[in-house]
Amino acid sequence: MNKTMLAILKILDKYTDIVGSREIAKQLKAHGVDLTERTVRYHLKILDERGYTKVFGKEGRRITEKGRRNSSTPSYQKRWDS
Repeated sequence: MNKTMLAILKILDKYTDIVGSREIAKQLKAHGVDLTERTVRYHLKILDERGYTKVFGKEGRRITEKGRRNSSTPSYQKRWDS
């Protein structure tokens, strides 16, 4: 898993509701990661296939328990939270 996917999981982990690619791209940009919505959707599709996220039609995604465990990787956590 690359750092972009980890960043997406970290964002999804902060939400209790379904989140769309537009909001994820906006949150990534606020953290200095400038990706288009299309690129975010590309990464989300991979995360779906690996079981880290669950798709809810065109509404967006929600993080799974597997994704939640992986979003709190200690070495990644330090970089994201600083």
